[in-house]
Amino acid sequence: MKVAGDSDRGWIAGTPFLRWTAAALSVFSIAAASAPEGPSGKLAGFIAGAILIGLVAYALFDYLRPLIDDRDSGITAALLVLGALAAVKLAVMPFFPGFGPDVGDYQAWAGQIATYGPAHTYQAGFFLDYPPGYLYALWVVGLIAHVIGASGDFYRVIIESPAIVADFALALLMYAFVRRGSRPAMAFIAMLMVALNPPLLFDTVVWGQSDSVMAFVTLLSIVAILGRQYEIGWGLAAIAVLVKPQGLMILPVLGVWTMLEADFATWVKSGVALIAVAIIGIAPFQIGHEWSWIFKLYTSTAAYYHETSVNAFNLMALIGGLRQADSGTFAGVSYFALGMSLLVPLYGFIAWILWRGRTPTRLLFASFIAIFGFFMVAPRMHERYLYPAVVLAVPLALEAPEMLAVFVVVSLTSLINLAYILHTLNTVVFLDARDGLAMATSALNVVALALAVYYGATRLQGKSELNAAVAAFFGRFTMPPRQVEDYIEEPAVAPAWIATDTIIISALLILAAITRFWHLGHPNEIVFDEVHFVAQGRHYLHGESFLDPHPPLAKLIIAGAFSFLAIIRGVGGSATRRLGPQSWESPTCSGAGCRARGWSERSPARSSCATGCTWSIRTTPSSTSSILPVRRSRTCCFSDSRRPTMRPRAGASCRGLVWCWACAWRANSISRR
Repeated sequence: MKVAGDSDRGWIAGTPFLRWTAAALSVFSIAAASAPEGPSGKLAGFIAGAILIGLVAYALFDYLRPLIDDRDSGITAALLVLGALAAVKLAVMPFFPGFGPDVGDYQAWAGQIATYGPAHTYQAGFFLDYPPGYLYALWVVGLIAHVIGASGDFYRVIIESPAIVADFALALLMYAFVRRGSRPAMAFIAMLMVALNPPLLFDTVVWGQSDSVMAFVTLLSIVAILGRQYEIGWGLAAIAVLVKPQGLMILPVLGVWTMLEADFATWVKSGVALIAVAIIGIAPFQIGHEWSWIFKLYTSTAAYYHETSVNAFNLMALIGGLRQADSGTFAGVSYFALGMSLLVPLYGFIAWILWRGRTPTRLLFASFIAIFGFFMVAPRMHERYLYPAVVLAVPLALEAPEMLAVFVVVSLTSLINLAYILHTLNTVVFLDARDGLAMATSALNVVALALAVYYGATRLQGKSELNAAVAAFFGRFTMPPRQVEDYIEEPAVAPAWIATDTIIISALLILAAITRFWHLGHPNEIVFDEVHFVAQGRHYLHGESFLDPHPPLAKLIIAGAFSFLAIIRGVGGSATRRLGPQSWESPTCSGAGCRARGWSERSPARSSCATGCTWSIRTTPSSTSSILPVRRSRTCCFSDSRRPTMRPRAGASCRGLVWCWACAWRANSISRR
């Protein structure tokens, strides 16, 4: 991961680092033991915040420094583009009010900490379910908003601005990571795949959430550990956990990597760095609280939504439904126990991946599959927890076509999940437990997870090499300008069909079948244009002239389906016929032929009928639909153009009940008698 010009900066990860973290740990441990009526914790908070922000800034600058020193690195252009994009995002944020409860919470928390200080931020009766990490950012913007007297949308944009800053830093870090790797020509593309990724934009700009902060610190922690700056990396990992509890998902991955790559002394120093940074961040808020307060905060946050899936379109939603109690059972096992049990093979698979080899690609893949897999199988997941997985999939998408497919699918499903849930929360609040779109998206996520596992188990090599097909695709956007005469026209050659093509095509077919046949029979009646399609199909079957405003193939297929269903449903059955809003019952006879036999106008139809006997049809309300005859015989029926009747041909006889669906449709299409 080093490039030319890198120098060893292990001093920051050595003894001096441990000394000042140990000193800070002692100071803030004393501060945390203060009484509730003691100080507000603002001084301790300012110092702690400066340490945390300084650690993040140093790690980012240290990683960017080789590119800053290299005039040809393109980092200036990247900064200009990202700066312009950040300005545009800030400019459009007033037009997106975000999700009211989330934005309102951020505003209330910023005002609380700016007014009362960290020691009095977590108070009884004041809702605050976030750990302290993100509150430092809210403290800064809350003070800025107070100083300049911001209000209204301007105040809201200021409160949401830390997420935009993190979004900017995240895309810049992705540029540096790819630029310093084995594929520098794709750095700009990777940067835009983050900065302009639809679900990431939606989360930050439209929803007003702060997931970009945790994702940025997580990626920064990974690249620090890849650069063998373990203490820095583990300190950043502690900040990620302090920002949002989802940061806990990545700790086992970093732990396995450190155990396999570093010596025992580094293990100890990394653990001390993790604990020291965590206590530094917690201590100002700990003042006046019992020592177990922070643990109760994390456990209460995790237990607040004891549901299968808190609007996350994942495997638990498929198995147990959306927002169902996770105490329910599947095959005798509670959903909570099932989901937590599935984490064991997930992290076992991750450990196996890292055991087989340790390369930057393997660590990125292990981190990606940890977050994506956790999102898919664990209970109590929210829709936004997929954000870091989308980010980590970007460099992997440049490695192999399988991961490019996974990146596209996960970006799509994440956008659907976010947009659909935000719309639901702003309207009906709760989705149906088996909502069709949610189930289809969840199934697509399962396919993406299976493809990612397949890649990790079979295609992930010990040494990462850029796949030729992916390189050729992205090379179209990264090739240097050339003269027209330099190009040599070559015959087009179709690429070879590979197993991945079969997997992708099969997944698309399955998804297409799910989206088209799910609840096909609902509502159980003829609606909208189906009314016209049935009539037009009848016209085609009987060779009648009519005006068809569309090409005929679809109506011919419908007519053929009618005939086919009439054959397979037309033998045996009941005398009751149903079509659309009417019920078709036993016919009665009328007409001269009936009167000649002594039958009354409304007498039931007999087993035979003379010429001229007209069968009329009685109708009753019904919501069931069918247009098929129950019985068949050799006698042909045809409809009268004015009345809902059926008349046998001259000289023929009717055996039993002889109906044709065209007659039934004619009866349904006129006024009820």
